[in-house]
Order: sequence, then structure tokens, then C-alpha cells
Amino acid sequence: AGQEGGHYYHFGIASGVEAFANADSNSLPAQLKLQFNLDGLPLFKSSSMEFWPILCLVRDANVAPFVVGLYCGTKKPVSIEEYLKEFVQDLVDVLRNGITLNDFLYKVTVDCFICDAPARSYIKNVKGHSGYFGCDKCVQEGDYFANRMTFPCVDAILRTDEQFSKSTYEEHRRGPTPLS
Repeated sequence: AGQEGGHYYHFGIASGVEAFANADSNSLPAQLKLQFNLDGLPLFKSSSMEFWPILCLVRDANVAPFVVGLYCGTKKPVSIEEYLKEFVQDLVDVLRNGITLNDFLYKVTVDCFICDAPARSYIKNVKGHSGYFGCDKCVQEGDYFANRMTFPCVDAILRTDEQFSKSTYEEHRRGPTPLS
């Protein structure tokens, strides 16, 4: 699908699981714990084009990660909502309905999202790690010192999932995330 600044293609979660299950049906546990990775990577050194793949790994299965979706553009996706729309719809579907393969219904859960700091702040739609309120762990305002952002307080109030869900951290959040 065309997006502002690039194009996205969604391969699908169930089709990725099905592809390796057909190759080795004994490799799947009864409950599929999915781990996701999102990150940007340059296509070529001499080009401004970059990929933003969404990868999935089934935990406790002896299989390689597979591509769920792929964005290609001149920079990271402009709209987080547009980038994650098909992925979130697909994920909600497999979480609710599971994945059926060879007449067996596999229950699906999300184990985790594994991302570096810039990708994590992008998909959570929060300030980056170099912003004044960019710490993911605590609510302290950073200090700019020696050309870098520092968070010197070691006993600051910690962020909570509940407060994040309630949009309590106005200085930290840029807006809602489709992952909520």
C-alpha cells in the first residue's frame, strides 16, 4: 500500500507461521509466543532509501524469524498509524482467533517487542532517548551536559504501564501509539 514517503507490504502473521509449519510441523509449540522486531536499516550506503521491516519469531520453536510486513521509503514511515495499521489489525485477529493449521488451533500471545532505542521510541510514539523527557524507565527531566543528554538522578519515580496507558506522561509522549 502506498504511504506518504514510501510503500508498505503486509505479508501476514498467520502466513509466516504457516510457511515454516509446512516445512516442519513438529517445530511448533501448542501456544505460539510471538516476539516482534521493528527497526530501520539503510538499503544502500549511497542511497537515501531504507527498509523498516516488521519481523516475527515464534519463541520456543526451532525456526528462523520471518517478515510480517515491510516498508520501503526515503526515510522512516511518516505516520506511525499508517505504518502499523495492517500489522495491528492482523495481530488483533490472531490474538483473538488464534491460528489454525492442519485442523489444530494454536493459541497466540505476544511475548515481547525487541527494538533498539530509536525504534522503540518511534513505535511507542514517545520522545527519543536524547530528549529532555526521553527516559523510558523514569519520569525525571534530563540534563544536557558535555554534548549529551544525561539522567543523573538514580532514585527518580519510575514510569508504569498503567500511567502510560492513561497518557499521564505528557512531556514524554508525542501522541497515542497504535500498539495500545
